[in-house]
Amino acid sequence: MKQPPSFGASTFYLFYLFPTGICNFIITIVGLVLSIGFMPLFIGFPMLLVWLHGVKLLNSIDARLARRLLALDTSTNSPTSSITAYPSSGLWRKLSELLSDPGTYTAIIWQIARLPVGILAFTVAVTVISVEIALVSTPIVYWVLLQTIHINIFEDHPLHSLLPQSPLLISFIFMGIGLLLLPVAVKFIRSVAYLFGQFAVELDSTGSN
Repeated sequence: MKQPPSFGASTFYLFYLFPTGICNFIITIVGLVLSIGFMPLFIGFPMLLVWLHGVKLLNSIDARLARRLLALDTSTNSPTSSITAYPSSGLWRKLSELLSDPGTYTAIIWQIARLPVGILAFTVAVTVISVEIALVSTPIVYWVLLQTIHINIFEDHPLHSLLPQSPLLISFIFMGIGLLLLPVAVKFIRSVAYLFGQFAVELDSTGSN
């Protein structure tokens, strides 16, 4: 029976998608622009060949990391990556084979899309984890602020009118809500990481066919 990805691995993967999404997006766009820009000097064609292989390599790295971190089922995927071996010799033949490979365009689109995907993944991870920490640590925050700078964080809260003499009880209510939502938050983080990871693996598998 396949084990679900751990919370730590899922969280790391969501955070990983953000910086690498920025880097991969820059590499993809800059490589494309430079390759096209230098084509009149002929050097653009070898640059294009290197760039296309590089994009497919990035695609393969994404998929391999997703498989390892998220314990994705690889039984339906071949061990080969989206990097296809082209035995043909000659620059033009290799370029022709790469440009006629649908996996090349899949890899390019995915690396460009990695920027918004990375931003979304980072936002989800930070938001869910921050809300959970804020809820669970409410009693500590309430006590520290009250003892140090004499601020009652529940003074204007609607619950304060119902429990005016028990602000500490209100803080424990928030902590209880956080503890009740903790399994939901963990499941949500795992599901989002699994969704993005499975998508990367599927794209790599498509590119290798």
